[in-house]
Amino acid sequence: EDLPRLLPDMKFDKFEVEVMAAFLEEAHGRHTVQRQIDLAEQLGLGKALFQEFRKELEVMLDLFHSFDDTNTGVLKKVEVWVALSNLGLLPHMDQNKVVMLVM
Repeated sequence: EDLPRLLPDMKFDKFEVEVMAAFLEEAHGRHTVQRQIDLAEQLGLGKALFQEFRKELEVMLDLFHSFDDTNTGVLKKVEVWVALSNLGLLPHMDQNKVVMLVM
């Protein structure tokens, strides 16, 4: 329900607000860590790779999904080209582009 309506006269001093903020920050941290662990397990990452990239996992997965237009869980060549182009990673030399096209 609407918390302000239920507790109209409740007030918190600075210490109580700091304790609540610390609690929420800690809870958010635990939730973030659990999401990262779940994602690493889903992707089949080993411990070393997980430890190295744990903070980037969600960003990388979101980025992958943003280019997976067909929602298949794999990128088609055209989706890879769009991703590389958007990320500024297209090869500059035509011979490198040809190599990538035949991959």
